[in-house]
Amino acid sequence: MTIDHLFNTGAGIAIMLLFVLAALAGAALTGLRRTRSAPPSGEWPLVGRPVLTKREREWHQAMLRACPGHHVFVQVALSQLIALEPDVARPTVLRNHFQQLVADFVICRADYDVVAVIEVDDSSHDRPSRRDSDARKQKAIESAGFRFARIPARCRPSESAVRQLLGLEPADEAKAKLA
Repeated sequence: MTIDHLFNTGAGIAIMLLFVLAALAGAALTGLRRTRSAPPSGEWPLVGRPVLTKREREWHQAMLRACPGHHVFVQVALSQLIALEPDVARPTVLRNHFQQLVADFVICRADYDVVAVIEVDDSSHDRPSRRDSDARKQKAIESAGFRFARIPARCRPSESAVRQLLGLEPADEAKAKLA
C-alpha cells in the first residue's frame, strides 16, 4: 500500500483528519494557557504610598466621629461588595465592568451590613477615562442596592455632612455644609 493509495481511501482521509484535528486542538490549548514570566530576581523597584490622600484622611476621621458604632472601611474592591445574581447571561462580561474598581469608603453597621459607599472626588475624576470608571462604579453599587454618595474633595469634611449622606440628618442642613 502506497501513501497515494492511503490518501485515496476513506480510512486514510479519516486518519489525516484526526491528525489535523489533534494538531488544531493542541494549538488551541497551548494558546489558552497563560504564561507568566518569572518575577525579577533581586530587589524589586517598588515604593510604598499612602492608602489615602490628605483630604480622604480628613473625611475618614469625620466619618469615624459621625458614626459611632459603625465600621468605616477604606479602599474596598467592589468585587468584595458585589456578586452577580444567579444565572446571569454572560457573567464574565458583566463582572469585567466592575471587578477592578475600588470604593474609597464603605460604611457598615456593627453587624457589617453596608450602610453606604462614599467616593471623594478630586480633580483626577475630571479625566474622560476616569469619568467612565466612575459611572461604572456608581452603576454597579446602586444596582447592588447600596446607598452611594460622591463628595467633591474641595468640600471640608464635617460630621453632619456624613450623617446626612447616611440619611441620619435632614438634607437641607447638611447640603449647606457640603457647599
